[in-house]
Amino acid sequence: MPVFLYSGPASEQKRDRLFSLVNQHLTGQVPGIVVVPDQSYVNSHKTRILLRQKERALIGQTVMTWDDLLLGWIKHNLPRVHLADQTFCHYLLFLLIEKNYPELIRDRHSAHATVLELYRFFQGLKSCGVGPEEVSQSLKNRLEQKELWALFTDYQAQLRKHHYLDQGDLYLENIKRLKENQLELPYERCHLYISQTYPLKPGQREIIRWAGQNFTNLIFHVFYDEDHTQDFYLFDKAFEDLGSLATETVAVPAPKPPKQPVIWFKNPHHEIQFALDLIQSELSRGVALEKILLVISDRQYIAPLLNRMAARKLPVSVQIPQGVTESVPVTALMGHDLDLWVDEFRKTDNLYALSKLKAQAGLDAQQATIEFIRSRLFELDQAVAEDKKHGFLEQLLKHTTVPANSFPGQIVLTTPEKALAHSNRQAVFLGCHLEAFFERRESTLFSHKLLYDADMAELLESPQYRLKLRLEKMKQWLRLSPDTLLMAPEFDFADKPATRLDLGASCELEYVSAPAPCAPEKQTLASDYYQSKKKNFSLTELEKYAECPYCYYAACHLKLDRPPVDELEPSADVKGSFVHQVLFRLIAENETLYWEGLEYASYREKLVKKLGHVIQEEIDKSEEFKKYHQKMIEFYAYRVYKTISTLLQLESENYKTAKKKTVPRHYEWSFGSDSRKPLVLDTKAGVVQIRGRVDRVDVCQASRQFSVVDYKTGQAPSLTAIKAVKSLQLPAYLIAVQQLLYPDQAPAGAYYYLLKTNEIKGFSMRETVDAGLMHKRSQLGLVEWQDLQDRFVLRLGEIVEGVRAGHFDPNPASAQLCRFCDYKYLCGYRATECEPEDDE
Repeated sequence: MPVFLYSGPASEQKRDRLFSLVNQHLTGQVPGIVVVPDQSYVNSHKTRILLRQKERALIGQTVMTWDDLLLGWIKHNLPRVHLADQTFCHYLLFLLIEKNYPELIRDRHSAHATVLELYRFFQGLKSCGVGPEEVSQSLKNRLEQKELWALFTDYQAQLRKHHYLDQGDLYLENIKRLKENQLELPYERCHLYISQTYPLKPGQREIIRWAGQNFTNLIFHVFYDEDHTQDFYLFDKAFEDLGSLATETVAVPAPKPPKQPVIWFKNPHHEIQFALDLIQSELSRGVALEKILLVISDRQYIAPLLNRMAARKLPVSVQIPQGVTESVPVTALMGHDLDLWVDEFRKTDNLYALSKLKAQAGLDAQQATIEFIRSRLFELDQAVAEDKKHGFLEQLLKHTTVPANSFPGQIVLTTPEKALAHSNRQAVFLGCHLEAFFERRESTLFSHKLLYDADMAELLESPQYRLKLRLEKMKQWLRLSPDTLLMAPEFDFADKPATRLDLGASCELEYVSAPAPCAPEKQTLASDYYQSKKKNFSLTELEKYAECPYCYYAACHLKLDRPPVDELEPSADVKGSFVHQVLFRLIAENETLYWEGLEYASYREKLVKKLGHVIQEEIDKSEEFKKYHQKMIEFYAYRVYKTISTLLQLESENYKTAKKKTVPRHYEWSFGSDSRKPLVLDTKAGVVQIRGRVDRVDVCQASRQFSVVDYKTGQAPSLTAIKAVKSLQLPAYLIAVQQLLYPDQAPAGAYYYLLKTNEIKGFSMRETVDAGLMHKRSQLGLVEWQDLQDRFVLRLGEIVEGVRAGHFDPNPASAQLCRFCDYKYLCGYRATECEPEDDE
């Protein structure tokens, strides 16, 4: 039996080859059948055949699915059998389980899910040609769940008893009869065209293999597409997969249309920088602003793009449909004069201010601005008449209907579906990757007539169809303006890999990698970042900026989510929060027991028993832990139990040996949040307010001294880093407690409790009750402590100045930070250039 393998890109030329062969055999003596994966491919193939041939192309006769083909073979040999639908199979399985195997169902609520899972499992076995007989022969010595395989046997017996087959039986029965040479085909000679079904499933490969040995007049034509979704399946891999069956291979060359270059950047920020540099170079050559068009496919581009355009003083008219900008901060759309706008709105009797805003909104043509004004208008004083409010609103809305090309002296920023309204402009498309082109159903890409038309509603529910429409818009633009510049990132804002676009043979894209980003000292990005007058900071934000300014920018300004990671156990953040909560509850709810346990072992044993209950209660409450295997969670809970038990023993030894006399008094003490006073410091950047939370504040009432404790489930900064003010946490905690909580007491020390290794790091003050806890090298005198405070305030001022000036170039404090950074694919900075951190 010959097997022809047609290999090449997924192009119209190869599709034409397929349908010309089909029509050739339709008019001849030998029938031809097109076999497609499922019903969704049937109509498209039937239409293509009818366009080329007047002969009737019948669904189920000329074009059919694999299931239809195999069912036809079976019914030719066993006329009495019928194909059972899934509902019947599910019900049959449920009856068998309920009657004979109730132990397979845990409870009534999970019965349906269990039946579906078992049905899919049995289908998977049978579609590979494995039935009850093969299971008992091959796996009889390794069968652990006897009732599962007994159910499989009973299920098959009941189907056979009533002359039924399910979809898995189509493969099982055909493979079985082919192996025993007992299958008769309904035709003597036939051409089978396997279209869009590669890579083949195991059962399909077996059928082709055995059919080749039994039927010499059955000819297979396998059409294998090498496109961007299957680029890891090379041609030699395809041939190897089919074994020696492919007696002839036909390479179908791809057509050679003019290629549209796409510049491929490392991340969106480099893409934006390149686009704005290009625009400024065009402006310097005399190109007018009204001749430039920026097109974005992803709404996350709006905020960083507008911020950088404002920094470069590039006038822009934002014409983005409502809904695309719904999650963008108003500050990004309004520029840096938001405070002025709000102040003007508060002057309820100043109608000139409203007129000014109306005119500004009309020039900008921003739907998001209109919504902002709409909400503000209805917050005005009741003295303003309702008809005046509606009058202003109507005038504002009229401005948005003005054609975009009539706005002089502005760059237009819009989306692909609106780009055709600006065909007289030179366009730069940003974010040209597949994920960005998936559009929501309520997008303005579709008119209201289409959205609410009953005949179109079902079609528009398909994401693939909506993607096709959007790509057609892109092709239409490129035909009108072939010199358009297309750009795309390798990783998106969420640090996920981006997929390249494929517009097909009519408009082929050629991706070109952009130059590697230059080193931070050569970058000139500072003026492009957003500048602010921020005065209130969390300690976490300050620490993040000290570690790396760009990491702060991505996390705190752009508020990018961390990339999702599939893990076998909860993330470090989740586990750290869990340990903190357990320690907080254990000591706060059993304070007296904890104090007594510092001296007496019997009290400490009672506290450890309480620990087990607290851990179990916190695990039961946690929704995050329910996502993982319970054995893994139980093992983690045991580790937490042993770690905290050891910590309690360590603290008892330190107290009894007089190494540490301060004992817990405040737990999860916060400052600057809710109604609590913040830490206020006068720096060279002005007055700065800091908010934060201390895990534990320990106090010795007899000596009127205090210390701070921070629990660490990971690594802790070294004393060298603390003295160099690379780590701000412990000095900030001590200063905050002394300024806000115990102004009349002296600090005794600041410590990191390392829970993994049961070590204590940090520093203590000389000649205090906690001095013996740390080695002499880790003790500070009053002069050293005052010097550390001065350096802390100085460093704080530098950080605040950097944030306000928009200095966010990548400048990591250590290589370790780069290796584990959530945004390392965005900045493009090489971790090897970082200086290693000294340790003591």
